Amino acid sequence: MKISMLSLALTFLLAQGVSAQHQHSPYVGIEVAEGTTLTPEQIQQLRNGDGMRQALPAELNQHPGPKHVLELADELDLDEEQRRLITQLFDTMRAEAIRIGEEIIVAERHLAGVFQSGDATPDQVETTTQHLAAMRGRLQATHLVAHIATKALLTEDQVNSYDRLRGYR
Repeated sequence: MKISMLSLALTFLLAQGVSAQHQHSPYVGIEVAEGTTLTPEQIQQLRNGDGMRQALPAELNQHPGPKHVLELADELDLDEEQRRLITQLFDTMRAEAIRIGEEIIVAERHLAGVFQSGDATPDQVETTTQHLAAMRGRLQATHLVAHIATKALLTEDQVNSYDRLRGYR
């Protein structure tokens, strides 16, 4: 009986060890791009000047975004002047977002390199992450300010229609 219990205990412990060897970190297999910890999708979004949900505070509170307003131009009955001004606004916002996005990619690459070197220091990490935070803040502000400017170009009825068409009301 003692031998059976010992066998059972050893079998259990061996099974636990094998099981532990097969547990993976959630980071195993994650695809990163260009020497950063950004995914290929994130890199593409930054390079496209996409909003990446950064304008939600505006979008969900009656401050339409220029991209979606232009997509809904016919339904919103935009006049030619509104179309021209919002297109110009979108192009300016997008160019700035792309510029900042490229800076973020470079900074993310630098941050990954700090750790890859094996010589990461708290000061390096603090400096780099604060720089990244400032750039991400500028990127979000770029999108949010475009939403404010877009709303100023629309009538109240157009803003309400936008919210309805986007499913917010």
